[in-house]
Amino acid sequence: MDMSQALQVWWVLPASVVIATIALAAGISGALFFSPFFLLVIGLQPAQAIGAGLLAELFGTSFGTFYDVLTRAIVSNKTDGFIKIVAEEGSGRILGGHILGAEASSPIHEVAAAMLKRLPADIGNTLPMPCPTFSEGVRYACQAVM
Repeated sequence: MDMSQALQVWWVLPASVVIATIALAAGISGALFFSPFFLLVIGLQPAQAIGAGLLAELFGTSFGTFYDVLTRAIVSNKTDGFIKIVAEEGSGRILGGHILGAEASSPIHEVAAAMLKRLPADIGNTLPMPCPTFSEGVRYACQAVM
């Protein structure tokens, strides 16, 4: 894909962030929102759009927590943001995570380490997380998975 092709679809990333935020706020899978998006907006064939939604379901379930429940975020008046964990169905193995908000570079390291060691999301119940920090949001997001 050359740069001109990439620039034609620049809007897909912000649209995906909006869809993922709605799904996170509603507490349901993003695949329910992405299948119609693929079908109606992107223009995929129905079988392709449904297949893409099912792949999202197959490869992971995502859960998260908003910054407004984190003590550190409240104290520092930085409550705009969320932490999302993507885990494998069944095993709960952490496949990835998204952090959008203040000091996102701090808690993402816990997610990266868990991915590297192929840890399940229930590890968030046993690891000590300092409080009040933004990293404690990783624990809450992991607890939401299990």
